[in-house]
Amino acid sequence: MTKETLLAELEQTTQALCDLLLCFTPESFHQKPSGSGWSAAQVADHLVKVYASTNGALHSESIPTNRPPDEKIALLRRAMEDTGTKRVAPERVQPSEQGGDPSTLASQLQAQEEALRKAIAVADLTEACTQYRHPSLGTMTKMEWVAFNNYHTQRHIKQLQRFLGNVLA
Repeated sequence: MTKETLLAELEQTTQALCDLLLCFTPESFHQKPSGSGWSAAQVADHLVKVYASTNGALHSESIPTNRPPDEKIALLRRAMEDTGTKRVAPERVQPSEQGGDPSTLASQLQAQEEALRKAIAVADLTEACTQYRHPSLGTMTKMEWVAFNNYHTQRHIKQLQRFLGNVLA
């Protein structure tokens, strides 16, 4: 996977997310679905934290890897497309109780995207991050972290679309 492909996907995914966030009313943005799910505000807050964590991975210490740098990307895609499996976010990317408002969170996501774009431009994406480990997949390359960020965001976009559909129904 090339930097250009990752960057294009990041830009498209972030724009789709920000556009979707702005479709929520302030009331619906903070409404929690039945059960123990997160509100749209909390999902957005979680994604801001994941973008920041991905940015941290791209700026972290890394080493050359002896495997294809995109080896785990197909696995990441399949895992994020599996919406039947509920995943538990690590503590560092858990959302706050309130989340924030749609425009503020969209702005924060755009700022994080810009920081990611700058980091991607200069990073050696083939290197493995030594300080950041995925909870299930362990050590990943910087390329895989960017792909994870994109697929993870796309997973939550689908969740937010379903939530918005239920709110508007």
